[in-house]
Amino acid sequence: MTGGPRRVLVAALDWGLGHAARCIPVVEALQKKSIDVVLAGSGPSLDLLKEAFPSLYAVELPSYRVSYSKRAPAWWSMLLQIAGWMEVIRHEHREIQVLAQQMNITVIVSDNRYGCWSIGCYNVFLGHQFRLATGSSLAPLTPMLTFFHQRLVKHFQEFWIPDYPDRTLTGELSVTAFRPVRFLGLLSRLRKAPAQLPEKDVDVLAVISGPEPQRTVFEQQLLNVLDSSKLGFKIIRGLVNSPPAADSRLRNHLPSDEMATAIASARLVIARSGYSTIMDLAAMGARALLVPTPGQPEQEYLATRLAALGVAHTATSEELNVTRIEAALGQSDTLGKLFQESDYLEQAVRYIYGKIHS
Repeated sequence: MTGGPRRVLVAALDWGLGHAARCIPVVEALQKKSIDVVLAGSGPSLDLLKEAFPSLYAVELPSYRVSYSKRAPAWWSMLLQIAGWMEVIRHEHREIQVLAQQMNITVIVSDNRYGCWSIGCYNVFLGHQFRLATGSSLAPLTPMLTFFHQRLVKHFQEFWIPDYPDRTLTGELSVTAFRPVRFLGLLSRLRKAPAQLPEKDVDVLAVISGPEPQRTVFEQQLLNVLDSSKLGFKIIRGLVNSPPAADSRLRNHLPSDEMATAIASARLVIARSGYSTIMDLAAMGARALLVPTPGQPEQEYLATRLAALGVAHTATSEELNVTRIEAALGQSDTLGKLFQESDYLEQAVRYIYGKIHS
């Protein structure tokens, strides 16, 4: 697949499935304008995009292989990985340069893949965190991480933030001096259909996401807590292309329509406070108990912010127990309170359409 019409490359980070999930509505919006799209990514993240768009050409990029230690301090675990990440960024940039020429790529939309830009293309960086939340767990690395972030995003000509202009969800995380900035509204692959909402037939739906080993740690913790309760529950494990679990209450992964139905059928959703997960739950109007991934200050910030707004409950991994779950089941407000219909994404895509055909 070389030459041909001008194309847009959409690349997603492989840090869990959230980056790929929020790229799905972006690709759908581009396709509605009859724009040719090429997908790029790695591992399960790319698998999710290929599942959503089986007819699109997809390119495998090197993996960032992000991981969290069970025992070492978060800053030390991340420090040991930085050199490897920088090599991945250099490697993926070389690949993107060649790909852009071979496939007539005109615009690149990169969701947090810092090497996915090319000279001669219009390069868009999609992200919700420009002011890094490092917290106490990553405090020793704050100057280094901020320096690398500021330096790497300078290669992009435009910045897309999946939030509203008043920064409803992101708060201080999305504040940036970089320009131009374009807000997209909330990006969710899930579609709420009010006339077809099912009955609440399960007490708790647990949605697991994020890199290992914390994904597995969270799954085991949820099983231990929920098994000790009298609540009916289901768990979506956040695994793509893995053998099915023997326990019928566990599903590895659900397509978008089935995931929407599962969330709508649950009285409460327990999940990590990753940004893409929050956008999905807001789009579905879900009642949520958010449990930040240990060592991720961004998730801690988001969970605390949403709890302060009164639209979600939160608990640390140590605090997660049956009592906290029952308290969350009793809350009245849901994350749907923050969701607004908008055409911000369509406006952004119209601008990209103009770039392609100018």
